[in-house]
Amino acid sequence: MAENSLDISVVLPFYNAAATLSQAIESVLEQRGVPFELVLIDDGSSDGSPEIAARYASDPRVRLISHPNKGLSASLNIGVEQARADLIARMDADDVSLPGRLEHQVQYLRENPDVVLLGGQMVRLVGDERTTKSSFPVDHERIVSALLQGQHAISHPTVAFRKDAVLEVGGYWNEGLAEDWDLYLKLAEHGRLANLRDTVLDYRYHGSGINADSMRTVRTNIALAVENHRRRQAGLEEYTGAQFRAALTPGRRFRIAAESRSLSLYRASLAGHGVQSRALLACAAAAWPPFAWRRITQREG
Repeated sequence: MAENSLDISVVLPFYNAAATLSQAIESVLEQRGVPFELVLIDDGSSDGSPEIAARYASDPRVRLISHPNKGLSASLNIGVEQARADLIARMDADDVSLPGRLEHQVQYLRENPDVVLLGGQMVRLVGDERTTKSSFPVDHERIVSALLQGQHAISHPTVAFRKDAVLEVGGYWNEGLAEDWDLYLKLAEHGRLANLRDTVLDYRYHGSGINADSMRTVRTNIALAVENHRRRQAGLEEYTGAQFRAALTPGRRFRIAAESRSLSLYRASLAGHGVQSRALLACAAAAWPPFAWRRITQREG
């Protein structure tokens, strides 16, 4: 497929995703209305994922890249570099792109050249059941304000962005989790962020996928991304992860721990039912009321 014939590249990294990879790939290959390529990146899988991906490699729209395990950020950066189109869409190996997603995002980005990254709404998929829908803000100011407060305002696997803008800000960081948060804030310094009001993705929800310890790492890295945004705005050198952790005050550490516990309980509640779900929501509210009540009433992330 000629490079100049492509409207958008879809970058889909995977690691040991044999149970869901076929559905994710097919949801992309079923997209209509725009010429695209699908860049599959095997991040050193040890299950049957590479064999599943290889079944699709005969499709001229598909490219398969394999390397030893490097982690998500490194795989994404490789995907961005290898993408042939000027626009790039993200996709995870356990989610499902809805019909029309790529066409709608390409059209919006063409009509709004000041927007460097565009997300959309998603529906949570618990097991095989489609449940709650996101209500992410759609305008730049509200998105950035939410991100700076540590509130989820964009779902990473829904986004499409301009390749040149991501390369200009240095791509995804190497600090591990929350690589998306850091990228959003860097891009917000160079252009505008937006979300479609339309639902573009079924997001597979793993209620037990992030425990409190892992969530604490996520929340700490989100705080690092926010702090580094503020430091860049002030003309100061960015913190490394180690420098930021060393500078955390006891009060900030307590807040991160409380937020992490609350969000872990909240996530578990979404995968629960009935009395169990309500009990987990109550515990989430008790752990950190400001986060929990906003999420309980708005169901944002």
